[in-house]
Amino acid sequence: MPEPPPLPPNRRWIVDRLLPRFLEPEFTDAGDLVPTEQPIMLFWAARGDRGSDVLAHVRAEAQGNRPCVRIDLGACGWLEPHELLARVMFGLATQVKGFGRLTLPRFALGLVALRVSFEDDNSRHVTDQVLRDLLANRHRLKATTREVMLKLGRDLAAAGLKPGPAEVSYLGAIDATAASLGRRAHESLSWFRQRHTTSGDPVDALIDLRHTMEVDHEAVEAILCEAFLTDLAAAYDGGRFAGPRTDHPVVLLDHADSGSGLSLLSTLTSVRHKRLVERGGTGRSDPLLLLASGHTRFPSGASATGPALSRAGDGGAGAWRERLAAGWADPAHLLLVTELPDLDDDSAEAMSRHLESAVTSDDVTVAERLTGGHPWGFAHVLRTLAAARQADTTAGPPLDPRTVLRLADAVDPGATLATVSATRLLGRVGGAIHEELITCSALPALDPVSTAVALAAPPPPALTEFVRTDLLVAPRTRIMHPFLRRVLLDQLAERPINHPDSWRAVHERLREHREQLGDRPGALRHGLALGEIEPVVSHLDLRLAELPADDWLAELRAITAAPRMTGLHPGPRGELRELAEPINGDPHLVRLVIAHWIRTDPLGDPTGALDVQIAAALDHLADRAVFQIDRFYDEAYAFRSRRPRPAGSWMADLNT
Repeated sequence: MPEPPPLPPNRRWIVDRLLPRFLEPEFTDAGDLVPTEQPIMLFWAARGDRGSDVLAHVRAEAQGNRPCVRIDLGACGWLEPHELLARVMFGLATQVKGFGRLTLPRFALGLVALRVSFEDDNSRHVTDQVLRDLLANRHRLKATTREVMLKLGRDLAAAGLKPGPAEVSYLGAIDATAASLGRRAHESLSWFRQRHTTSGDPVDALIDLRHTMEVDHEAVEAILCEAFLTDLAAAYDGGRFAGPRTDHPVVLLDHADSGSGLSLLSTLTSVRHKRLVERGGTGRSDPLLLLASGHTRFPSGASATGPALSRAGDGGAGAWRERLAAGWADPAHLLLVTELPDLDDDSAEAMSRHLESAVTSDDVTVAERLTGGHPWGFAHVLRTLAAARQADTTAGPPLDPRTVLRLADAVDPGATLATVSATRLLGRVGGAIHEELITCSALPALDPVSTAVALAAPPPPALTEFVRTDLLVAPRTRIMHPFLRRVLLDQLAERPINHPDSWRAVHERLREHREQLGDRPGALRHGLALGEIEPVVSHLDLRLAELPADDWLAELRAITAAPRMTGLHPGPRGELRELAEPINGDPHLVRLVIAHWIRTDPLGDPTGALDVQIAAALDHLADRAVFQIDRFYDEAYAFRSRRPRPAGSWMADLNT
């Protein structure tokens, strides 16, 4: 098995400290095993991010120590919960030294009753006769089980769920399952007998299971899921290997926010909660740890656990167990959600060291500024910058970081970095709403009214769902991830001038809308995006005598957050000079507005070359201010105190 890619330090704690609190057993001083409930762990990772790398590390560390099954639903069509559990069953049949082989006879019997084929007649009478004959002959039951499982294995393989390289083949797992059911048919039948509340006949229960599927699908899935969990619990309570079985089997589910994944999670959560309630919240837990990753806030109603989970050591596990103990009547408490963070400075530096491409400090600065710490984006921008430098053998001017999105992509040189990044970030949702998202990138936040104005039409349902659930949009503020927004803004700027949703057309619609609402700063922001600087200067000049410094600075930040089209200026200072020259008004205020606007763009001033000029302008405005004069000096001091980002050979020319 290949070594998984290194995890950023701000995610490594999950594998090093959090997961062992659930994977490793706890014992009393007398040596008795402490029964502890296991969560259903959900890892939320922004689209484009390889959040499944966490699962890859868990898989690598579980190798040879405990049963571990990894399933990727990213390229699968619809699969029922019992089909996914069958895939897990085949994976658990792998022999682990000192642990044995996990087989699930109750679950297998339910699958046989549900999926066995009858040639002509599927009536209740025929089903009754065939099942009774089948159960009366152990060897025939074993052969039929093998036949049903082979067909199921072929269906799963055709759907893309083939066994991993470390797992036994489906054939070996099928033989183990069939042999187990042949030996343990009696206890499996006893379990189904208990499920039938009227006749107490296990065959009646199995017939009902088969004939109820079409009218009460969820009930049948719940019964099969309960059989699956009952088999797992029995494997830990008795048998040859039950003693050494203290570590929990692990199931890893990639792209769990697909339709099939959500259906399985819903069924599993409901059944596990039912069993927890039946135990009164105490006693032996279901010995299964499920880790699922996805790019949306799945399932509906789940929420990230917040600061309690992000602490190292026992913080996450202890806090979750306390919540479950206090509120085990709520099934949502079985879920433990971790929203995987973007890279912080330390993690970005560590990741840059692991890249094979030769990168410079300038590259790291640009990648951090552009991507906002998006893990895939950060690494990919670095690779693209390194490839561009390697391909440039001329003695021309150095690379301009402001044009990095237009560079040939490192992986697909026939496309730009912006095009490849948009495709990676949006994935399958891009085909449906890519153009709408390009248009909406002009918005500071994706609220429904402003979205409709930007589109000049009601937003499509797919866009509304994206804003509501996708991790590339902040849940409360509805702000788009900075990397996605910057990529889409680049594509918006590329639209021709006569496009109905061109850069100018969209910002003019939004400016008119903000004017109608009486939101003068909002209107000026969209005007600034069109290059209209003088109205902003005039407005802020008048407001200087009307507002306290805090409010005035807030308006400055709100207006100069306007997006910018990439220009051909020689550098931040050169751009400042060129843009300021034709503008009337207080020259210090003119420079402050333009410098603030340039600096807000992640690629406008990568090294902070304009910080000193911003500070000087703020000092001057303090002499003109009426309220909270010291706040201007404080703000100026903050800009002066910022350590300039060092510029290497290829970025140094931008500071002149």
